[in-house]
Parts: sequence; C-alpha cells; structure tokens
Amino acid sequence: MPELAVHPDDVDSLLLPLVRDFRCIMLVGLVYHPRDAASDAPLINSALWLIPEWSRDRGLQIRHVEQGKAHLAPDERDAFGSVVSPFRPAQWIVSYRWHSDRNKPPLLLSASVCYDATDTALAADLRDRNDLYAVCALNKDVATFDNLAESLNYHLYQGVLVVNNGSYGGSSFFAPLEKNFRREILHFHGQPQAHIGFAEVIPGKIIERPEGNEDAEPKGEWKKPPAGWRGPHSV
Repeated sequence: MPELAVHPDDVDSLLLPLVRDFRCIMLVGLVYHPRDAASDAPLINSALWLIPEWSRDRGLQIRHVEQGKAHLAPDERDAFGSVVSPFRPAQWIVSYRWHSDRNKPPLLLSASVCYDATDTALAADLRDRNDLYAVCALNKDVATFDNLAESLNYHLYQGVLVVNNGSYGGSSFFAPLEKNFRREILHFHGQPQAHIGFAEVIPGKIIERPEGNEDAEPKGEWKKPPAGWRGPHSV
C-alpha cells in the first residue's frame, strides 16, 4: 500500500487478520506517527512490513519490521518539517523462504518510502544484495517515478515495484527483460481512484535472472547484467 495510507491503530484490527488468513507478506505506508512511546517523541514517516513466521514452538507469529524514511521530500519538509523528523536507522532486507528445500536461496526483498528511492547511494548498496525492490509513494510527479522505476530495474538488475497513491496513478512494476514491451509488467495511470493489481512472480526465476530463456517468468529473456553486477546469490 502507498505512503501515508494506513493508520497504526488499524494495523492489528484490519491488516493482521488478512496476513493470518492468507499467509501473505504485507508492506504498507503508515501515516505520520510518534517514533516511540515518549510523549514528546517526534513524528516519523515509515512503512511497515508484516511478515508471517511459523515455528513449532510458537506457532504462527507476525513479525513487524518498520522501514523508516531518511529523506523528507521538499514539499513535505516545508509543510511538516517542524514536527516530522527523518528516521532510517537501517535498510531492511526481508528474506522470503519460498521453497521447502532449504538449500534453495530465499527471495530478498527491500523497500523505500517515496523520496528515499531517489537516493543513488542506497540503490548502489542494494544492487548486489536484493532481488525485488518496492517503493511506497505519495507523489504527484508521476513521470519522474515512472522513469525511476524504468531505469532502476536495470541498474539494480531486479524487479522494481512502485505503489503510488491512487489520486495520482503512476503505480508500476518493471523487470530488466531484454524485449522492451515485456519490461512493463504492471502500470496504472491517473484517475483519482484506488487500484488493485496482480502480478504472478515465480521467486526462483527472479533469483536466477535467467539469460537466454524466453520461457522464464517474468515472461521473457533477461537483459545482460549491468557492468560490475555480481548478484546477491553469487558464491
């Protein structure tokens, strides 16, 4: 879900039942909220991973992982800079075990909140550490974020998903496939309404990034890797 889409008080009552019922990972943008329980704590902008985990000892547990936003957008800083503080103590990478064979590598997921996705230093750090990059956005500059997703998917050499507020459209999912018409897997334009999109992703194929395999999923042969790319699963 986009940036600033969910109130923290609604997480347990509305979202956790969905995660439990469907055994799915959710990533949602939270509205401005205090960094901690202190009465004078500054407000922060962050996204929240909800990750179901199963163990024989504890059963099903839902892990909460908060991905902070380090760089406030200029308009955001001008309007709320006196009460909202940058907050990104860590860049989290979520390890999704998608197969019962523990020898198969996990799908590695990471995310940013809107303006942080323009941080080229962060992109450089994630390039050889990640398989799928998501951006929770609330951005009127749809063209810039369209171009960002279309360029980052190759420079990062991974799938890049941008989820923007429905008022502006501009949600997209790109993967670095060889043929141009295959790279755009999802793309929603304009119109002030909510969008729900579905994309079938086979984790093994995202991890392998198979060159020369037209039948691979996402459908199509992948581009040759960018210079210097090693990959998160290289030995």
